[in-house]
Amino acid sequence: CFGSLITLRSETLAMITAGPHHKGDVFATARIAGIQAAKRTWDLIPLCHPLMLSKVEVNLQAEPEHNRVPIETEFCPFSFTA
Repeated sequence: CFGSLITLRSETLAMITAGPHHKGDVFATARIAGIQAAKRTWDLIPLCHPLMLSKVEVNLQAEPEHNRVPIETEFCPFSFTA
């Protein structure tokens, strides 16, 4: 499991969590970007071995009381490198 923490201004977080944004669901877009990044890590990071992944899960949960969004990512490799 890997994680990250994004801290935002309270106004920005309120806008994201208030409902549908005119450009789409912000969390859904972030989730898709996280999945794509996990599947292409070998292409984004030099000297990284390609891994076939059978599962990638990206969880985002807004914490308005702290003005942040923790992101947790889990993945299951289908194959391993030596």
